[in-house]
Amino acid sequence: MFDNGAFSIWRKGGRLDVRAYYEWLAPNLVPPNWAVVPDEIDGSIEAQYALLSTWPRQVFGYENSAAVFHLHMPLPHLHFLCNAYPKVCLGSSGEFADIGSAAWCRRMDAIFNALACRRVMPWIHGLRMLGHAGGPWPMASADSTNVAQNFKRDGGCAECKAGPIDAIQPKARRRRPEHPELSF
Repeated sequence: MFDNGAFSIWRKGGRLDVRAYYEWLAPNLVPPNWAVVPDEIDGSIEAQYALLSTWPRQVFGYENSAAVFHLHMPLPHLHFLCNAYPKVCLGSSGEFADIGSAAWCRRMDAIFNALACRRVMPWIHGLRMLGHAGGPWPMASADSTNVAQNFKRDGGCAECKAGPIDAIQPKARRRRPEHPELSF
């Protein structure tokens, strides 16, 4: 998985250089690798659609794409992304920025209740949600900055650090919709 770094850049008050990201990806983005489509943390839905439109699917391939659904966005946008992309990443944002908070947990419940109404559960990746892998929300994958920040300190073996993390598999279970009005 290649992440666009939008979160780290946002925390520093900067803007993602989309062209530089695409140039960096070009020689590396081949299956089984996949990449996060550029997104804007706490951005408007219009800003998200504008960034999605820059993604060169014809160059990088559809199967290598993962769009980001920011938790502060409306659920119909999640529905759109699940229909348009093979993978969707969940990014904590807005009033749901504090991962693990009561508000964040309620929003995750609403998201997965809505997803449970779909015929097939889409591939959902939790950005910075590794601490919730195997928890109540059936994410297909999750990440943290743990490996990237710590593998050199712990002996220089990225695979050694990533192996135990990759072994954590979320529970494959379908949630029962609790709020039919939230489904799509």
